[in-house]
Amino acid sequence: MVCGGLMSIAITTPIEAETIAAGSSYTTAAIEWVNVIGLEYGMLRPDGYGSVQVAISGSGTLKLEVLISNDDTNWLPDVGGAFAENLTSADTNKTYPFTIPVCKTFKIKGTETGGSNTVTVTGTLARQ
Repeated sequence: MVCGGLMSIAITTPIEAETIAAGSSYTTAAIEWVNVIGLEYGMLRPDGYGSVQVAISGSGTLKLEVLISNDDTNWLPDVGGAFAENLTSADTNKTYPFTIPVCKTFKIKGTETGGSNTVTVTGTLARQ
């Protein structure tokens, strides 16, 4: 984690070499917005910015979107929709930014949208 002044950045890899079958999806575990400076006090950051750096292999096509929740039970797509679509292995090692509205937790969902091939993805998340 990087910390500078009142701004903090946390780096994690919530998607690690996940193979997504044709027409299927993978969803990460719930991710909290944690204020790194106040980590020992359990302070949550209610909204902010993030990005996912992806490594993609296979012949499939990938869509990435954010699901948000205020109760850790009901997961709803963010009103902005997908933050990255039609990704292929040619898009590996690129970073895709997104914003999160005020919410308790969020997940990242990857869906293979080509319908006939698998895609394997690793996603490294940076969140502020």
